[in-house]
Amino acid sequence: MKTKLFLGSLICLFSLLIISCGKDDSTPSDEKGDFIKMKINGVDRVLYSTKANWSREGTQLEFTGIIGEDEFIEIKIGNTTTKLPAGEYNTDQESPFRIIAFYRVIRDNVKITYSAINQSDHKEDYFEIKIDKITNDHVEGTFSGTLIRHKDRVMLDKTTITNGKFSLTIEPFK
Repeated sequence: MKTKLFLGSLICLFSLLIISCGKDDSTPSDEKGDFIKMKINGVDRVLYSTKANWSREGTQLEFTGIIGEDEFIEIKIGNTTTKLPAGEYNTDQESPFRIIAFYRVIRDNVKITYSAINQSDHKEDYFEIKIDKITNDHVEGTFSGTLIRHKDRVMLDKTTITNGKFSLTIEPFK
């Protein structure tokens, strides 16, 4: 009886081990479903809790993602009158579409924000985004750039984003 109970317990534990070590297909690293991924200062990052939505009456696209518990990225592109078409955009070009990119990280309980925007006072910040496909409810593309942290118009440091790629469902404008 003790042998049967022991074997039954062993089989249950082994089954639990196999189930808990299985691959989680819900992660965005396999590029199925919604995802944002990039390299930050050369380190691969996959963002979870991604979200994209229209704002400003459907003329500005905003998308965000969380990296772990202490990192966050937010990208906004659009204007006040025209729907965003597929195309290539950057913070240095003259364009009716404004780009704002933020990368926030918490270090030693201090929130640090890096940014790049159109017509910035800083020559060091730059951000580019390529919208390959866009509909009312889905967007795909790539992005990269140098985002800076500054205080009183003085650059303190910068962070580099490369190999950014995204595919997101866009929530409807409310």
